[in-house]
Amino acid sequence: MRRTLLPRGARVVPNPRRRSIAGRPLVCALILLAGCSGSGDHESSESRGRTKGAAQASSPTSSGTVEVKSDVQRELHLKIEPLQAASASKEIAGYGRVLDPAPLAAAVSEWASARAASAASEQESERVKVLQKLSTASERAVQAAEATAVRDRLLVQSIGDRIALSWGRSLSRRGDLIGLSRALALQDRVIVQVELPLGKGPSDLPRSARLAALTRPGKATEAEFLGAAPATDPQLQGQGFLFLTRGNPLNLTPGMAVSASLEFGGEPLRGVMLPESALVRYDTRTWVYVQKDSSTFVRTPVSLGPPLPGGWLITQGLRAADRVVTDGAQMLLSEELKPQTSALD
Repeated sequence: MRRTLLPRGARVVPNPRRRSIAGRPLVCALILLAGCSGSGDHESSESRGRTKGAAQASSPTSSGTVEVKSDVQRELHLKIEPLQAASASKEIAGYGRVLDPAPLAAAVSEWASARAASAASEQESERVKVLQKLSTASERAVQAAEATAVRDRLLVQSIGDRIALSWGRSLSRRGDLIGLSRALALQDRVIVQVELPLGKGPSDLPRSARLAALTRPGKATEAEFLGAAPATDPQLQGQGFLFLTRGNPLNLTPGMAVSASLEFGGEPLRGVMLPESALVRYDTRTWVYVQKDSSTFVRTPVSLGPPLPGGWLITQGLRAADRVVTDGAQMLLSEELKPQTSALD
């Protein structure tokens, strides 16, 4: 740095122009900083406003409220009904398939023939024993008749064991097995094996089942419990049950997949009966509209319990005497979503 030598006693007088010029960059920097800060706040406010507006416009998962005046309710033909208390047996959902009755029909036919032959050989053995007492039959003839009776008896037992191993002991012990086999061959009735996944099977046995074809889930048919399945599905490794339909109103055929609701005993489930027409599907969930006052309806999520005739059992979230929209709920959903649609546009 260069130094300027001054005479003794001389003073340096600051240049006012230089001082103002030197301070000017600091002032400019402060002004620019303040300007940038104000601009950032403005942009942040606008950004927050847009985010808030978008959040308000896209809140489909939460329950909503819609106001509909009485005259509009009449125009929309809304039907509002109070819920009724209901109960249902405990049920577990499962899936199954219709079994092919051809092997059973062949085994039953073979079994019937073997039983007839066994009955005849037993009678022949008894007849030969009587003749031996009258000295008109040899010991050899008696032994041959007894051997034939034992062979036929073992054949009947073998076929019966085969039916029990393939179709369960309860089915093999039925007194109407021949008539049942005929009904299965004509597809007047069907046998369905239902599988419950590993860990879903209860300790007790089911009482009955309600079956529905996967292609027609809206219709169901009742089936009686035959017994535990004699074999386990190698993939599910769960618990299997055999059910016999009382008829075949769904025209089920061998190999067809079905859904099942297995009914078990114990304390029944209690709740309210919700009509099928009250449900609306939205955002992968199930909702109903509950009336809070004369013109206010609240969209409320529900979890469906066991099916009931014409609806479902709801065990939580709704109470008896709650007034819900049973006809026109989809129109209310459209009215509720109108503000959101406008905001998104």
